Amino acid sequence: MKNSKTLNIKAINAKVTFKKLSNQEWWQLRETHAPIFEDWDFLIMLDRQHYPERDFGLAQVYTALFKLFGGHNNYDDYKCTFSYKFKLIIKRGENVYHYGLELMDMKGNMPYFTYYRMPKAEEDLNAYQSPLDHEFSKEDMRYCTLTLISFLEGFIEGYQPFFNQNFYRISHAGYLIYGFENGMFFNHFYDYEEEDSLEKFQMAIQGFKNKKDLQTEMSKAFWKDEEV
Repeated sequence: MKNSKTLNIKAINAKVTFKKLSNQEWWQLRETHAPIFEDWDFLIMLDRQHYPERDFGLAQVYTALFKLFGGHNNYDDYKCTFSYKFKLIIKRGENVYHYGLELMDMKGNMPYFTYYRMPKAEEDLNAYQSPLDHEFSKEDMRYCTLTLISFLEGFIEGYQPFFNQNFYRISHAGYLIYGFENGMFFNHFYDYEEEDSLEKFQMAIQGFKNKKDLQTEMSKAFWKDEEV
C-alpha cells in the first residue's frame, strides 16, 4: 500500500499500520474521531533525553518522514514546519481498532504525537478524550510512539550515507532554520532574547531563499492535496 508502513509492536502484542492520509482524508477522519489528551510527561522525556542522546533532530525526523511517506500535510507555517497525518489500523489478536495520529512540530520543538479515537455516544467529538484501556491505553500509545521513532531513527542511520538532497525549513515562531546542506544536517537557532535577533533571523531566511540549490521538493512549504 502506497505511503503505508506496518510495524510489529511486540511489547503490546499488536501490529499497527500507519497509513498516510491526504488533507481531505484527514478531515473525513476527524468527522468521526476525537483527540486524545497528549502525554506531556512522555513527550518531555523524549525531547530532553531520548532525542539528544541519539542526535536525532527535526532535520532527521522530517527527512525520514518525507522519504518514507512522501510530502507533508497542511500545517500552520508560523508555528510549525510540517505535519504528517495518519490513519492507524491496530490489530490485536482478532480485534481491529481504527485510530488517527498527527505528528506536528511546534515552535522549534520535536513533533507532538496526538492520537485520535472514536468517541463514545456521550462524549464530545471536539473535546479531548481519555484513552480506552481495553483498546489502546496510554501505555500502549507510548510503546507505539517509541516503535515509530525507533523505525525513523533506524531508517536515517541506514539511509544517511546515501542521502544528498539539500533542503531547509523555517520555524518562524521558534526562530529556527534546519535542513541539509554540504553533506550535513544543520540546525540554526537564533536566540530571540539577544539584541537584533529578529533582524539576524530574517537576514538568514533571505539568505537561504537566495540559494538556488536549496529550493528542492523537501523545502516546499505546501503541497496540493492530490500530491500528498
